[in-house]
This record gives sequence, structure tokens and C-alpha cells, in this order.
Amino acid sequence: AANGSQFNDRKGPTPAGPGRPPQDRAAFQQTLQQLQELDNQKLQHAGHGGHGGHGGPHGGPQPPNHPPPGYKADWKRFTPTAKRVLAPRKGGNSDEAMEPEPAGHAGHGHQPGHAGIPSETAVIPAGQRWAGPTPPSMPPPTSFGSRPPTPNPPSNMPPHMHGQHGMDNEGRPYDLERVVVNFANVGATYGVRVLKRVKDRDYLFDYEGVRRCIRHLTQKRGLRVIGVIFENFHGAENGRDVFQVPADISAMCESIELTPRLLGHRHKCADDEMTIKCAYRRNCRFLDNDNYQDWRSNLADDAVRAWLLHCQEFLQMKFYFDSGLGEFDILEGNIPEKRLAQGPSQGPTQGPAKRTCSRQWR
Repeated sequence: AANGSQFNDRKGPTPAGPGRPPQDRAAFQQTLQQLQELDNQKLQHAGHGGHGGHGGPHGGPQPPNHPPPGYKADWKRFTPTAKRVLAPRKGGNSDEAMEPEPAGHAGHGHQPGHAGIPSETAVIPAGQRWAGPTPPSMPPPTSFGSRPPTPNPPSNMPPHMHGQHGMDNEGRPYDLERVVVNFANVGATYGVRVLKRVKDRDYLFDYEGVRRCIRHLTQKRGLRVIGVIFENFHGAENGRDVFQVPADISAMCESIELTPRLLGHRHKCADDEMTIKCAYRRNCRFLDNDNYQDWRSNLADDAVRAWLLHCQEFLQMKFYFDSGLGEFDILEGNIPEKRLAQGPSQGPTQGPAKRTCSRQWR
């Protein structure tokens, strides 16, 4: 190729022959010199094993910035000789590049490089198909009129707007399908209001009040009841003394939690504390006409006390007995539940009236 002998077998005079003007011969010599330089670069690259010289990062000589003057490439007869390089590819939300795996180990975890760049360049010979893992399919585009996915609620949204029933101060959703009932408070209120029993003379508690309460909560309100009462509690049932919860009342309840009998003045109202803590564990409603003023200030468990201060007005259910009809009903107030679910209102407000704990009916 250095002396231009490849042109001598053509018909007619050679480009460097005497039949050409001097300007054409000079252009031909310049083109021939550029072709020789390209051949020399290819030989240098082959001698260095594909590294150094003017070779590219993936092997093979780099073409010049522009073709030499008068040079025409025959693309129809061009045959690729360099290996085909697979560029790093991303699919879905993954930052890992797809790499081909060696034969016999397909599907057994490739090792991506740092920051999504493969550690070794994946090379696929010409004419061979990609045999690596299939990238995850992209979600179909949203069609006209379809509803886009719902985004996550902002962090500054009020607690009651995150779910159907709202959340407490710890971010737990409320369970408004259950209610913890303090049996002692309900049965004693029934004895005073309906049966007209006197506190200093009669035993106040009667299981009939508990029965009417649970029947109202389960049948009319559709709630699941968790009862709280002292173990071996002395109560009146149809004119006779009993020390166990009647079977029909137990059948209407989801569970009966028995408060242990403890000595000492500090545990005199242990059933109240157990009512609060049972409701806290379930994050549900609790029914008791006690204002729990002493527990709001002196409850030892800080987490339960914080929950009581935040959720008492929303979760505590108050009740009454119609003294003429003996009917049980709930006092629901006139403030919407969404507003109560936000917690205590801001600003100076007077707390509930203090009510001392007295259990003369035991």
C-alpha cells in the first residue's frame, strides 16, 4: 500500500501516471500519505495489545476527526471487525447496571460496580444476543381520564386526616371498634340512679346496670367490649350476692380483665389504672364517668399519662341512666370528632372538675 501498486491493475492510466496533470498527482500523493498514517496507527495499536497509542477505551483505533480529501468509503462492503460494546443500562428505579454473566451461572447475582458503574466492561461479540437478566418492565403510561396514584400525606397534615379514625400522640391509629368498660363505675351508678340506693347505707353495685350497658354498646353501637373488674368482686345479681361475673355478661364481652386485689391505699383504685392502661394498649375508647384528675397528674407511666392527657377528651365515653326508665345511653357532647381527634385545644382552659376516688360499695 506504500507505493500505490494496488492501483496498477485498473484499466487506463494510473492516477500517478503521465496522463494526469501535476495538480491531480499532488492531491493523490497527499491522500496516499494520509492512508499510510492510518495504517501505521492501526499497526501500533495492534502491537500494544489495544492499550496506549491512539486507541479508544474499548479497543480499536479511533477514526480521524474528518475523512481525508478525495476519500470515499464503500459502506456496502464494510465488514465490522471490532467487538461490540454494551453500554451500562438502567431499568426501573434500580441504579445497578446490567452486566452479562458467564455461561453456566446465569441468574446468580452479578456484582455491580461502585455507584451504578460496572466493575468490568461488558463486551458482547457481534451477532450474539444479550443473555443477561431482563430489566424490570416500566409501568404503562397513564391513560387519559385515569386516576393518578395517591401521594403520601404531607407531614404537617392534622392527625385526624391521616386515616379514617385518626391517630394518637404516638402516631398509632385509633381503634374505635372496641371500648374498655369499668364495671364497678357502671354498676354503682345504676344502683344510685335507678335503684335509689344510699351510699352510706346500701351496697351500691348491681350487675343489672352492667348488663344494660353492654347490651347497648354491643347491639346498638356495634362495639366490642373489654370489661375491667376486681377479681372475686362482691356484687348483687337479681337480689342475691355473687362473686363472679354472670355468664351472660361474659358471653357478650370480648374479654374480662380481672384486677388483682392489692393491699395499701395507693392501690385502692387499681381498677381505674387498669382501665386506662388497657385502653392505652389497644388505643381504643374507655367508658367511665370518673374524670381521672388524679391519674392525669400522678400516673407513674409517662407514656400512658401523655396519652391520657392527649386523648382523654376524644376517647373517654361518658354515660348516664334514665332514672325513670332505667335506660342506659352515652353522652357524646356537641364537638365534632375530627376536632377532638386533634388533641387538647390550645389556650387557657379549665380542666375537668376534680373527683376523688371512693369505693364504699366494695
